[in-house]
Amino acid sequence: MIRTVPSLVLAGALLLGAAGCGSSSGSGSSSASTTTAAGGGSSTAGSEDLGNVLALGEEFLLADLLALGITPVASTATVADAGFSGIDEADTEGIEALPSDQANFEQLASLDIDTILVQQYVIDEIGRSELDAIGEVIVVPTGTGAEELTELGELVGREDEAAELVDQLEAARADAADSAGDDCAVSLATIYPGPTPAAWVGAPNNVAIALQDMGCTLVPSEADEAADGAGRVYLSLENLGLLSAPQLILLQSSDVEGEDASLHEVEQDSLWEQLPAVEADRVTTLDRLGYPGVAGLIRLYDELGKTVA
Repeated sequence: MIRTVPSLVLAGALLLGAAGCGSSSGSGSSSASTTTAAGGGSSTAGSEDLGNVLALGEEFLLADLLALGITPVASTATVADAGFSGIDEADTEGIEALPSDQANFEQLASLDIDTILVQQYVIDEIGRSELDAIGEVIVVPTGTGAEELTELGELVGREDEAAELVDQLEAARADAADSAGDDCAVSLATIYPGPTPAAWVGAPNNVAIALQDMGCTLVPSEADEAADGAGRVYLSLENLGLLSAPQLILLQSSDVEGEDASLHEVEQDSLWEQLPAVEADRVTTLDRLGYPGVAGLIRLYDELGKTVA
């Protein structure tokens, strides 16, 4: 079962700079979540009781809320100037995109918020006293996956909608695993501005977890290289040869300034040209910010199944 935290670490951190693959910690497991009202008591909000909602969890929380039929008045975004990455613009019309690199409590207070849905890693970074003064705070699971969505559905009174999405997710995962076969090996990488190459070797990166769920081996793997809390290993240009799998998937974002140019620069490197996947023309580029939430994971499994088939 796939469980992943958001990929903020790929393009910035929420509010004051949360770490982790878009998140909180370096784990694919959900953080413990509680539901606590502004007055300090615990409760579970019914869907009709939320009022004006503020979402603090970037596109990953926003996508899950939209899939459950809840439209916030505002949400943090990974790259606010670019809108909400990986979510159809028609679905986010009227939702204010808040920057993910600053905590502007005066701005939040001006939004006339009734309920704040916030992931635990945000609380860990900025505390909650200022949020309690703005509206009822409901701490929701950090992560994207069946267990996290089920818990989110219970917290906001949308259990049936969550169960339907979970069924779709598990079906997509099974189909992708069938497509991958028994000998799937993939190198998963990002070329950051610099250029700074990095290999993804495991959790909490959502694509790494998905590939492993499908039965694919990541090259390099966690056994080969020590990863940071995001499941990532930075490589020197001299170590590009570690991306030696017969297939290479690049997780890139044109919304990050300088990233496209850095990828182009690395593609001119002789070591890059000698990579097995490059020589075999088996390089695929995916938008690393393009698959938020469980709905995004369903699309991701479909895309990965086609890629590795």
